[in-house]
Amino acid sequence: MSEASYPQPSRLRPEPLWYQVEQAIQAIVKSGEWATGAQIPAEERLCALFGVSRITLRHALRNSKSTDCCAASMAVAPSCAARRWSPARAS
Repeated sequence: MSEASYPQPSRLRPEPLWYQVEQAIQAIVKSGEWATGAQIPAEERLCALFGVSRITLRHALRNSKSTDCCAASMAVAPSCAARRWSPARAS
């Protein structure tokens, strides 16, 4: 999946934008494009890729972190978590 083919959130869909971005991030991780432990693009770049605000992106990243899809800490760029996202954990 190249950057041009990242799923784009739509304000016309009933799901919140942060949820759509979270699902897109999980799809990218599941596809293997972002390798486990690798740094993902910076917030500014992700905001541009998905066309959302920083607060929307941070909400999506926070939820991805809670489902063990991404890991992040202050002063360190977010990275893909060691454990992959699975539908069983998302419930």
